[in-house]
Amino acid sequence: MPIMSKPPDPNPKPPSFTPPKGACDCHIHVFGPAAKYPFDPGAAYHSPDALPETYIALQDVLGLERAVIIHPTALGRGANARTMDALAQYPARFRGVAVPDADVDDATLKRMHDRGVRGLRFTSVTHYANAPRLDKGLAARAADLGWHAQFLLEGEQLPAMEADILALPCDVVIDHMGRVPAHLGTGHPAFQTLLRLLDSGRVWVKLSGPMRFSGEDGMPYADTLPFAKALIAANPDRLVGRTGRTSTTTKGSCRATARCSTCCSIGCRTRIRGTASWPTIRPGFTAFRRHDGVGTGTPAP
Repeated sequence: MPIMSKPPDPNPKPPSFTPPKGACDCHIHVFGPAAKYPFDPGAAYHSPDALPETYIALQDVLGLERAVIIHPTALGRGANARTMDALAQYPARFRGVAVPDADVDDATLKRMHDRGVRGLRFTSVTHYANAPRLDKGLAARAADLGWHAQFLLEGEQLPAMEADILALPCDVVIDHMGRVPAHLGTGHPAFQTLLRLLDSGRVWVKLSGPMRFSGEDGMPYADTLPFAKALIAANPDRLVGRTGRTSTTTKGSCRATARCSTCCSIGCRTRIRGTASWPTIRPGFTAFRRHDGVGTGTPAP
């Protein structure tokens, strides 16, 4: 029986800091209406409607201008219809990360690219049995299009996956700070592997999803703060942020409110206070400004 995830926050509040012009939320999901975009039979969770229009209204409150739609595991792989339609409706607002079939043809990948897809997502989380694991052949085809490979994984898998990740011919984005269980601490070999990957020059990490590896039941997920701070100290130019717009878990919440998420907020404040510049990401938007001034928030081709 699928679990029901949390709905979007119906009453978001403006943040206490001002995001830079062109700021991009690097990880959202869109769902519904379910009658038109049904859930995959093997989905581990279902979600209330979380429409693109609802998110755009939220963006306006938070001061964000763009976002990357990650096609969710709950909608299955293949045509990615919900994500593709949102990209077609709002090409100036969104880019996408897709979950195509393993045998997808080149013409379909080209159509996805033309629609605004800039990455593939692979998942090794045990309870997402319907989600695709690492497919090196598909990742190589993505690299030919200039896409990146995105990973949702169990943190303790990182040491065993390090060599495969670094051998990929494309850039890599790792979700939710690597998801190393907070009780293991930042000195654990898995988190140290993440820091090495972050220093490789080819890997970005999302400063997001603290509820996914916290031992606490709700905000502020204080046991995850050492992980966020360690990542920021290690390589702030390789971090990207997420508001927690749709939380696909029933454990607590990380809704986009005045704090966004605890860890995302810390990252944003650190970058603004420390350097007044933000890093560039690769999922199809130069979302944040780099130290050299390149990157204006303009959609990449």
